[in-house]
Amino acid sequence: FGGEHSISIGTIRAFNEVYQNLTVLHIDAHADLRKSYEGTACNHACAVYEASQNTNLIQVGIRSMDVKEKSVMDLDKTYFAH
Repeated sequence: FGGEHSISIGTIRAFNEVYQNLTVLHIDAHADLRKSYEGTACNHACAVYEASQNTNLIQVGIRSMDVKEKSVMDLDKTYFAH
């Protein structure tokens, strides 16, 4: 993900069609795991949620997230370090 996160979704979808078991590495301060934000799913705050639906996801550097974002995480596969 770089710049405006929502532009990466098309690239991730295309790679996911070609490569099996794709893993996305997301380095950011925010989780961006919202299903929708400000009335739309086409938003920078929703990009990682969209990417996580069909890929493996590794997030590094997350310092804040909304309660709803935490609810979509697979906590059995989550390691919090600080």
